[in-house]
Amino acid sequence: MLPAYGQTLVLPGMPQLSNGQGECAEIYLGIASENWRVRKGDTFEISAFLPFQESAGLQFTWTVSNGKIVSGQGTQKVSIKAGKQRTPGFINASGFVGIKLTVVPNMSAANCSVNAETSVMIGKNREMNGFSKVEKILLSKEEITTACSEVPAPSNPAKDAAKQIKVTTVASDPENDPLLYLYVVSAGTILGRGANVVWDLSEAIPGIHRIMVGTDDGNGIHSVRTATIKLLPCAN
Repeated sequence: MLPAYGQTLVLPGMPQLSNGQGECAEIYLGIASENWRVRKGDTFEISAFLPFQESAGLQFTWTVSNGKIVSGQGTQKVSIKAGKQRTPGFINASGFVGIKLTVVPNMSAANCSVNAETSVMIGKNREMNGFSKVEKILLSKEEITTACSEVPAPSNPAKDAAKQIKVTTVASDPENDPLLYLYVVSAGTILGRGANVVWDLSEAIPGIHRIMVGTDDGNGIHSVRTATIKLLPCAN
């Protein structure tokens, strides 16, 4: 059945990452709720996500329209009670709760900030999309030692296979949505995409190196896990 004349069908929006300027340029921020449609008077949660970044040292300030913050102000997650204000013109929503989050570093001399916004529909039916979760990261090796003689010649930039680690990410999603896998490494590069990739450390120096993996089901990155590998000095 097509929407009645003058009414628009609205779908849940994808969370967008935003970042600031200057000292805040490295802060990427998004907000999302597992509840993308609620009923008026419902209480629901909404969370901030900062992929691959520590939240310590950040101030969180939430503001809400057509709703009320019940708890959590000043933290990464708040509970909100949906209001009763109506927005005409939509077939599957009677109104919207508007949510905005402002994040400010505690020690920022530049007085910079990062803002993220989203909305949750109010309607007759409740609808959810659970967040995906990274369960574990499996590495084919825990440490690497290579012979000192195994150094590629300048004219041969071939990668050192002994310093390539297979990475398998085990993740879950309540609705079995397709997942986007995002990798951040302290050294080396990631070859491939998806749940099974190769971590190439052929040009990395000895030390402990870290890999972080997050998954996004279209609702943002809310789960990140970390694994480490030890790259030992060469030995004959």
